Amino acid sequence: MKIPEDESSVSLIMDKLNDENEKVLKHVMQQGWPLVGELYDSCMSFNNTSSTTADDASLKVLSPVLDQIAATKNKRKLFRLAGVLFKTGTSFVTRLGVQADARKSTVNALYASQNGLSLPDLPYYMERKKFESISDAFHAYVVKLFMLVGWGSRAAASQASTVIGFDKRLHRFSYRLMILSQRTIA
Repeated sequence: MKIPEDESSVSLIMDKLNDENEKVLKHVMQQGWPLVGELYDSCMSFNNTSSTTADDASLKVLSPVLDQIAATKNKRKLFRLAGVLFKTGTSFVTRLGVQADARKSTVNALYASQNGLSLPDLPYYMERKKFESISDAFHAYVVKLFMLVGWGSRAAASQASTVIGFDKRLHRFSYRLMILSQRTIA
């Protein structure tokens, strides 16, 4: 199976579920049920309801968190903030989750695992040619993210380099996805 150009991964079950869900949603939208269209427009078509754009609305929500991150000056404070953000569903470096125990499915277990890196898998970081093949596009993408939240182009480029450098250092402590899928800790 080939990964589509506009996707970073393929999940047969989830992609099928998403496609079927899209069909149901389209059908519901076409029925003209009261308030459904208005609800959809309020979430998706900012120009129909106000002068606020999706980027503006997102930035309003994200700004306090981005300010907290920017104010974090050492590792201790960074990991404290990570704990606070975890309570809101945001994970950083590691994540925790409860699911059926791998050995006894009638029991729930707490699982800790690594959080993903920016790129899909470790070979992007470990194989120089592979990283070089995407590094310009990766850097441009991170610069764009910083600019979307109000950074100037020079500062955004500098911060993008810092973020990518951190990501490249972090890969040394990460397991390959293949190893993670086979690993069970007693």
